[in-house]
Amino acid sequence: MLDGKTITLTGRVLAGAEEFCVNLQCGSNASSDIALHFNPRYKGHSGHVVCNTLQNSRWGSEQWSKLTQLPRGSDFTLTFLVKRDSYSVIINGAHFLDFLHRVPVSRVSVISVDGGVAITSISFQNPVTSSVAQPSFGCKVLPYKTILQGGLYPGRVITVRGSVNHEAEWFCINLSYNSGIALHFNSRFNDNVVVRNSLIKGSWGKEEKSGGLPFYRGQQFM
Repeated sequence: MLDGKTITLTGRVLAGAEEFCVNLQCGSNASSDIALHFNPRYKGHSGHVVCNTLQNSRWGSEQWSKLTQLPRGSDFTLTFLVKRDSYSVIINGAHFLDFLHRVPVSRVSVISVDGGVAITSISFQNPVTSSVAQPSFGCKVLPYKTILQGGLYPGRVITVRGSVNHEAEWFCINLSYNSGIALHFNSRFNDNVVVRNSLIKGSWGKEEKSGGLPFYRGQQFM
């Protein structure tokens, strides 16, 4: 684990969930230390999140936060951002809490998830270095358009690197063809959602909105 690294999970909280947890562990054994135990609990009238650390088979002092997000039955994007002094937890693009390091982040090697949740994807992003932040084709003024030489074909990858403005309300990426848009990828920060759609013969199709928002204002992405 490195300063600036992010771990992003997308999924859904089960409708009948009592709790679930995400653990950043120092190994895969049952007795391994846990650098961050992130545990949303839904029992009682109001839910809460407990964060803690397990060292030498002993739990530390609990850090409690009111569960204002992640309701039962909802889709989510959950991001753990490694900072110099703490983990920053971001839910659906909005900062939720910080948890100060008690275990060196260099020891973390395993992520585990358990409980009343269905995970769609887990992704990892290393810190964006200066060489990545300023790619060989240079920074582009928006709106930016270019031709994909050779077109698209199975196995081809398009990577976009950039930084979301601190006051951004939305941004979009379009994969277009002569008479329409094959993929309209629209990140909307006020709605905490990424909308996907196609424009065919002048008409928009049915929007797809599942999966939450993996981006957040003021942060770099790749």
